[in-house]
Amino acid sequence: MSSKMTPAWEQYVNIKKDYADVVLLFRMGDFYEAFDKDAHVLSEKLEITLTQKQFGKNQKHDLAGFPYHSLSQHLSTLLKKDVKVAICEQTSEQTNIKGIIEREVVRVVSPGTIFEDYMLDNQSNNYLTSLYFSNNIIGISYIDVSTSEIKVSKLNTQSLSSEISRLNPAELIINNRDGIDLLDHSSKMILPEDDFEDFIFESNVVQSLNKLSEQEWFYSNNVEKKAFVGLLNYLYKNKLLTNINFENTEYYQFSDFMFIDPQTRKNLSLFSSNSNSFSLFNTVNSTQTSMGARLLKHYIGQPLINKNKILYRQEIVDWFFENNPVTNEFRSQITEISDIERLISKISNFNSEPRDVISLSKSIKTLIHSTQFLSQKNVSDNIKGLIDELPDISDVSLLIEKTFNIDYSGKLGDGDLIKKGVSEKLDEYLYSLKNSKQILSELEQREKEKSKIKNLKIRFNKIFGYYFEVTKSQIENVPDYFIRKQTLVNAERFFTEELKELETKITLSVDLVSELEREIYNEVNDFIISKSSLVLKSSEIISKLDVFSNFAAISKQNNYIKPIINDSKNLQINNSRHPMVEKIIESGKFVPNDVFIDDLSEQIILLTGPNMSGKSTYIRQIGILVLMAQIGCYISASSAEIGIVDRIFTRVGLEDDLSEGRSTFMTEMLETSLILNEASDRSLIILDEIGRGTSTYDGLAIAMSVAEYIHESNHLKSRTLFATHFHEMTSLESDFKRIKNYYVSVVEDGDKVVFLHDIKRGISERSYGIYVAELAGLPTEVIQKSKLLLSNLESKSDLSFENIPEQLPLNLIENNYEDIKDLINSIDTDGITPLDALIKLSEIKDKFKEK
Repeated sequence: MSSKMTPAWEQYVNIKKDYADVVLLFRMGDFYEAFDKDAHVLSEKLEITLTQKQFGKNQKHDLAGFPYHSLSQHLSTLLKKDVKVAICEQTSEQTNIKGIIEREVVRVVSPGTIFEDYMLDNQSNNYLTSLYFSNNIIGISYIDVSTSEIKVSKLNTQSLSSEISRLNPAELIINNRDGIDLLDHSSKMILPEDDFEDFIFESNVVQSLNKLSEQEWFYSNNVEKKAFVGLLNYLYKNKLLTNINFENTEYYQFSDFMFIDPQTRKNLSLFSSNSNSFSLFNTVNSTQTSMGARLLKHYIGQPLINKNKILYRQEIVDWFFENNPVTNEFRSQITEISDIERLISKISNFNSEPRDVISLSKSIKTLIHSTQFLSQKNVSDNIKGLIDELPDISDVSLLIEKTFNIDYSGKLGDGDLIKKGVSEKLDEYLYSLKNSKQILSELEQREKEKSKIKNLKIRFNKIFGYYFEVTKSQIENVPDYFIRKQTLVNAERFFTEELKELETKITLSVDLVSELEREIYNEVNDFIISKSSLVLKSSEIISKLDVFSNFAAISKQNNYIKPIINDSKNLQINNSRHPMVEKIIESGKFVPNDVFIDDLSEQIILLTGPNMSGKSTYIRQIGILVLMAQIGCYISASSAEIGIVDRIFTRVGLEDDLSEGRSTFMTEMLETSLILNEASDRSLIILDEIGRGTSTYDGLAIAMSVAEYIHESNHLKSRTLFATHFHEMTSLESDFKRIKNYYVSVVEDGDKVVFLHDIKRGISERSYGIYVAELAGLPTEVIQKSKLLLSNLESKSDLSFENIPEQLPLNLIENNYEDIKDLINSIDTDGITPLDALIKLSEIKDKFKEK
């Protein structure tokens, strides 16, 4: 079979066998082409034509392809449809001894290895995450190729879903199938165990890998090292490893941060979903840089639990808060900083354009200027410490400014990027090129005068090069030494030996200019890459200053206060407000409320009150404010003392988990079980309507037992906010000294109810559910009947319909029940047409009118 292959097809087959699991885009001239199965994938996903291509005798192969300049557009589409792509480029212009151009795969692109900014959200990281499972311990290592952030850690299986929820990785690689069941992720891949055991490359091909030798985890054979090895081997196979600097690899302890499970992230609306922009991040994000926005997301996803680290952030925020004019000026300056992290990534991956490098230079200058502006003020010790940590990267921007025309907007190789005086050779080539063009102009004028052809022109195109163009009406005046090159409908094209010689000189000059300009451009990029660690360190510092000044700015704007943070178990917030809800209602209309919980007298707040009165808003806002405080931000209140919380748990709302085949009640119980098993005496538990998913008595029994367990269990005693409609639960206050009853007050005005949204000590008398149903627009007959039934229930009288004087038309007991029942049962729901259904509905309606 191989003997019948053409050299080109044999080359394709040899390359494809190493990339069998991805779509191979094979560069053929000005096109990327895919063959056989890959062609079908490309045709389907891109909705392009599927055709065939001949490779030698009797060798036709299915083909789909597109022009090389459309790669960016199509690559984005393929990745969005979960198609991994290997890009195979022509790596030489000359054919080899087999008569074909050399080709090789230069990159494999997958969801987690993107660094092109047009495919990324500038406010979010794009993580490739490696997991190594070993019994109950999991090694984790992740990288954002677009920002060069690399981290390593280990955790247990109970913490895995929380960390994956926080990272929201674009792509997951794991070492065995056991981990699949623990992961609900669309883009995950199992790699061979060997890929996690040892590097499959020489260590000298990786930038700064030897610098990790000082870190203890790197020389162990623990799960975190194996996850890191798996990550690097995957990057190596994807042709990305040599372009990444691992000097800034960071080991982090999962236990250094507040534990937030996926359900709590959702219930507290920390980040917006695709369909809902209502989130804490969107509310507190007024950062001025893309790096700052990503760091803010990181802070919200990983609140601190170390008091000194929180106070460190608070001290910086406090200075910015108290020095508002300086803060505003600083923030206006850093607005001009581009995404330094992603610019460095593009340069390191040799994917940059001149405008990227120029943008980096301007950003570095602004970074230096803005931090110098701050340093001239009487800043706090912690701000001064950050500024003092800034490395000197001025040589990067100076080199770029010295070498490039800063206002350049052309295409690399056109001769306009490099400043005059940078390269004598380039200046000579450019002069020669400019002089040649002047000679062209003079030649054209000379031939016009000699031939008397006034409209004679020297033109150029890529196919025919330079030529004289003469209209058909002037053909008789063409000199004898003009050599015909091409005939058109209305004109003829000619060349002369002199023009041909001049064309050769110009072409050579153009090539030399392009080659030398690219060479100088690459030298500048190499220098930037050598300084990339320092530039990224500076980017990290300006990101922090951006986030902290952002906290101060939004706190000033929204009347937030600095909470007292300590190691007690007190949680006291006065006049607390929900930071997101208050932004979407009329200014001044949000009703603030106090909260006090501790471990001695008021451990559990049992909150009763009507539907729609604000119970859920209140208990969630306490969780949100605690989280805000522990990321170093001010909070929406008049004063606050917050004893550090190690974990926030929430059980809110009713929702089936259809993907796992779980009912509403099972989902509720699983989440409650997690809370009771994982919470500690420093945790904050938020429970909303435990027990609603089953029968009343079952639900009440479970809810009361959960409250008692939290109160009595030695390992729990967590601070708890417990909202319920079970009024029977209020009896717990008399039996357990740290359970206290609170309610949301209302005012009754005849048949109307006014929700005051005010939290008070005591018990709610009623739920006012019927009033809420009336607000929702239920028919008057339903509302009236509900009131009658409620009255009977409350009086504990016989709940028979005979005892209720007013009956709804819906009550079938005294109407034509049997007739209607027979009519309904006779309907073939699978075979009935829409018209027949309307007819049957009309018949049923008529039956109701009969008595």
